[in-house]
Amino acid sequence: EAGEVQFEIVGKDGKLTVYVTNHGAPVNTAGASGKLTALAGAAKSEFDLKPAGDNRLQGQGSVAAGAKLLINVQWPGRKPLQARAVMY
Repeated sequence: EAGEVQFEIVGKDGKLTVYVTNHGAPVNTAGASGKLTALAGAAKSEFDLKPAGDNRLQGQGSVAAGAKLLINVQWPGRKPLQARAVMY
């Protein structure tokens, strides 16, 4: 959760998809940009996130279970939002 939105991060088939909602209601990601940073032990990976329709941001890559995640998302003209999670 980051401010007024919640992020759900799903890794599948070499893609990382971030679903953005506000208390269950989809949040339009048009114009948004983001970065997902994954820390797994000493390894650090960064993934660029781009709008993928509706309430989704998407990047290429995969993240190991147990990795610590930091997500940064920004819409034009708004403060950046940041959240932390652990990949399951």
